[in-house]
Amino acid sequence: MPAHSAARSLLGVALLIALAACAPPLEAPPPGPCGASGQRCCRSGEDGATACDAAPDAPDAPDDLTVDVAVDLPLDAPMDVPLDALSDLAVDLPMDAPAEAASCPTASLTFCPSAGCVNLQSNSEHCSACDRACNAGEVCRAGACQCAISGQRFCAGVGCTNLLTDTLNCGACGAGCGGGQACAMGACACPIAGQSFCPGAGCVNLTNDPAHCGSCGAPCVEGQVCSGGACRCPTGLSACGETCADLSASNAHCGACGVRCAEANAHAVSVCFTGRCVQVACDPGFGDCSAAPGCEVNLTADAAQCGACNNRCRFPNAAARCVDGACALGVCVVGFADCNGVAADGCETSTAADPTNCGACATRCTAPAGRTAACLAGVCSVGATCAAPLADCDGLAANGCEQNTTTSVTHCGGCGRACNATNGTPACAAAACASIACRAGFGNCDGNLANGCEAEFATSVAHCGRCASPCAFANATATCELGACRPGTCASGFGNCDGNASNGCEVTLATSAAHCGVCGRVCVGGATCVAGTCACPAGQTLCGTGGAALCVNLQTSAASCGACGRACVAGQTCAAGVCRAPVDGGVDAAVDAAADVPRDAVDAGADVPRDADASLDAADVPRDADASTDVPRDVLDAG
Repeated sequence: MPAHSAARSLLGVALLIALAACAPPLEAPPPGPCGASGQRCCRSGEDGATACDAAPDAPDAPDDLTVDVAVDLPLDAPMDVPLDALSDLAVDLPMDAPAEAASCPTASLTFCPSAGCVNLQSNSEHCSACDRACNAGEVCRAGACQCAISGQRFCAGVGCTNLLTDTLNCGACGAGCGGGQACAMGACACPIAGQSFCPGAGCVNLTNDPAHCGSCGAPCVEGQVCSGGACRCPTGLSACGETCADLSASNAHCGACGVRCAEANAHAVSVCFTGRCVQVACDPGFGDCSAAPGCEVNLTADAAQCGACNNRCRFPNAAARCVDGACALGVCVVGFADCNGVAADGCETSTAADPTNCGACATRCTAPAGRTAACLAGVCSVGATCAAPLADCDGLAANGCEQNTTTSVTHCGGCGRACNATNGTPACAAAACASIACRAGFGNCDGNLANGCEAEFATSVAHCGRCASPCAFANATATCELGACRPGTCASGFGNCDGNASNGCEVTLATSAAHCGVCGRVCVGGATCVAGTCACPAGQTLCGTGGAALCVNLQTSAASCGACGRACVAGQTCAAGVCRAPVDGGVDAAVDAAADVPRDAVDAGADVPRDADASLDAADVPRDADASTDVPRDVLDAG
């Protein structure tokens, strides 16, 4: 081998050994410079010493590194190194020194064992560090994983998305919008202006949603509507607890919430009329016997109002009872008894003075012959006989026969037999109660002295103000107040509309056009009163309000054509509820006349025979006007 060829071979071996010294160790490095773990030999100082730098791990050097270097060295490279230097190098460097991989060519690259030299600032598989891979859809920028599209962020399980607009990830990953909301600028909001989000309901309008009125979960009660964010009852109704009520007609809320007509008047049936509980009947067995509301009297047990108002039970010398609405004899006054068993005359027997019923019925007093038997205070006695009609009623011998039983009102016909002095001053004549002078305001109207002046003129319906002056009013009940007759409740279907008590309930509300259904409701504009309701004649409709209302035929009225207030313009007529222009004197009139089609049929859209123009009068219609052309349908319809 020539000398220079040998030198070149030796130089290649020397370079190979030098490169191997700077490659990563294949095995544990030998002790000495750059022997620390993770260091590599990068340069030599001026004094020939080796400098060590930290370096990342590198893959094992391939076994053929020496061969590759030897092959790559050009054989004709100039020999600038002295042969003895090369000889020294070969001697100084151990032949078994570990091989190291070459450094990355630029400072921007970093060697990664799994990929080689990579740019950690832009490589999405090795972003900021070896094997730190970005998520799918992300790119590596400036050593950080970022979504490829500006403004997007990576969300696990979703990928890159825009948190400003994504309804499933609004403002943050996993923060989904619900109930129809949209995501705007990273916040969930309802898409329609004026709506608010309510959990469980979605987007609702709190100003008109009856289930969420004014705020979420604030429902209106049944019958209410939501307006302006507040629950309100429809016009004409008022909110009463959990319902909307018509205070003018509700029996449960009459005039005000909670006013129940069923409880307004005692023992009475009442209904709500114009916001006031009106009594219409009494409960069975009760009566309305005063001007006060309610049926306050128990007619089955009240002796003063037994079976009917003002039917007072009275019995001479006895208390009265009312049993099941019928008068019954009560307890006799002390000293009297019902010895004949007839209830009508009460306790007719004075057991204090009657010698035949002395002390008790059928207890007869006897006296020896020549003497007079007497009953004094219910005890039989024998004494001097008083000459009739005198009697010793007090039993005192000192005053003798002190009572004239023919005139004494307290001993009329016998000691202790008093005349009834109820509401008056009685008189006794011929040993019998003959008359009674009644006190002011009372009268003996039945002529029965046994019950005294039984009629009270201030309250008696049968004797109001005086005897035999009964109270009666047409179509109404009657009461007597302070001696004056007053109408009570009108019979169903009648009304006292003129306020005149003398003629009672003079109006039949079912048919009166001036008082239809209730007093003062006037049927106007041709309407009549039928069953208490104002109604127009058949085929007509009531248009307008108040006194201006009028019954009109919506099929023919030009002022209300088809609907109230829908007026036809000047010159139009109303046919079949539709405003139509008048027929002029031209072709249409000629066609109508020739075809004998009634004007209202044409107005209503009736079909005109196709050959109608064949019979037109030549003198009225030009021959060429209709001869070759049918009259247009819209012309006829507009006729």
